[in-house]
Amino acid sequence: NTSSTPLSTWLLATTTSMMTGTEGSSICRSTDGGATWSRVPYVDRIMYVYATLATGFPSASLYAGGQGKVWRSTDDGATWSSTPIETLLERTSHIIALSAGPRPNVVYAGTKDMGVYCSNDDGATWSPVSEGLGVKPQVLGLACIKGVMYACTATGTYALDESKALWTGVSTATSNRKTV
Repeated sequence: NTSSTPLSTWLLATTTSMMTGTEGSSICRSTDGGATWSRVPYVDRIMYVYATLATGFPSASLYAGGQGKVWRSTDDGATWSSTPIETLLERTSHIIALSAGPRPNVVYAGTKDMGVYCSNDDGATWSPVSEGLGVKPQVLGLACIKGVMYACTATGTYALDESKALWTGVSTATSNRKTV
């Protein structure tokens, strides 16, 4: 346990706890409104977390995206397990965006330079879904709005036609967000 508040670069909260972390450190968790913090076991090996997601309140699934992996907790952040998206991605790219999909158990992960991946089983397995985004798309953000998935990339905003697994451009406006 640590008594001081950790210096954070991200924060993820549920109705009963909050998690925070910094580049190069583990996830820390507080269940008393931030008065005390403890390191979460097993996730000490996460070097960097670039994206977080909480789904399904009040019993949340929590997700943290890092170096080629998505970490998931189903017990309010007390324990975490990881799923590499694919071997090549695990060594080369960062997960920098996460979003819940239009249906239960569906999660999308956006990468720094390898497009979008989709899980239909709460993050247990992943498949690439990047057709239409161009070569080595840099996905800066993901959102599900009224049942439609959107991806903001370095070249514009795209909507996903799930029946065709094809992204179509809806705007050429780009994000000013800098990637890691």
